[in-house]
Amino acid sequence: MAGSEHAEHPLAMLTNAFINAFFALAPAIIKAASSAHALYKRLPIEQIYFIWGTVLCFFGGCYPTTFAALQAADHGGLQTLGVAIRDLSEEVIVIVEENKKDDREDLDGDGVPDAKQVEGKEFVKRKIQLVLKKMNPKKVNDAFTAMYTVWLSVLAVLKIKFATTVTLALTIADFFKKPSDRFLLPLMKKTTPGDYQQWCPVLTEWLCKSIGIGIAWRIQTAISALTSACAGGLIMARALIVIMSKGTKNHDDDTNVDVVSYAFAGLGFYWQLDNKFDTPAPLKLLLWPLEIAEFYIRWAVTSD
Repeated sequence: MAGSEHAEHPLAMLTNAFINAFFALAPAIIKAASSAHALYKRLPIEQIYFIWGTVLCFFGGCYPTTFAALQAADHGGLQTLGVAIRDLSEEVIVIVEENKKDDREDLDGDGVPDAKQVEGKEFVKRKIQLVLKKMNPKKVNDAFTAMYTVWLSVLAVLKIKFATTVTLALTIADFFKKPSDRFLLPLMKKTTPGDYQQWCPVLTEWLCKSIGIGIAWRIQTAISALTSACAGGLIMARALIVIMSKGTKNHDDDTNVDVVSYAFAGLGFYWQLDNKFDTPAPLKLLLWPLEIAEFYIRWAVTSD
């Protein structure tokens, strides 16, 4: 009986696990990102261009809004965003180090760390107090403000860039609304209890919008795949000419750059078309941050 009274709530166990996982994974993620940035800084500019061109050529149609957001940010605050992320990373490292000290702290001298003697709400409260005491609130606030400002400017550019897609999605949704009201809505009302029938028109409207958004973005994906394959292929060809000549040739002076760019563009578009403008499963696991970013940005651009 006593054991059941002191049993930890499943939500509290989940919260504790999340907090512990955050403090364990955050340093590794920051270190990996720092190492990747250091490698990026050491690479010759031509190799960076070739890598960027390859990604754009073979994956541009899979993540059209993400790449468009990066290009918009490059013109409207990518450096500011980098500084903000660096400041947040520094604060996270400070909190992680302080958490290590807190996990070892034994004020009552019983040989068991104090953090291991609390659970549930008390554990969460202890960690929240740790964060509030040790973080620099002004630095964190300035970083989040900068990130939000850059995001608003990027979102404004994307809404203009993809206005045609949004309009097409709404047009397709309106096209399907009349037949859905005529055929689907009566069927839904017949199979829905009376107390919930007021939701039927809303659900059919959501369904029509979902269909419209899906079709519109599919068309936009095909267009983006073709344009990104051409743009990426040209970047790859120009960079490859410089790399192979070890800097002795300029891409403007080489007549082969057009032929090579056409070959790269054709391969890039065929790759995307063969994969139905989607990232292959093994790569999708590695590129999950891009998958999440693409989903969110599409939602943000399409939503009112």
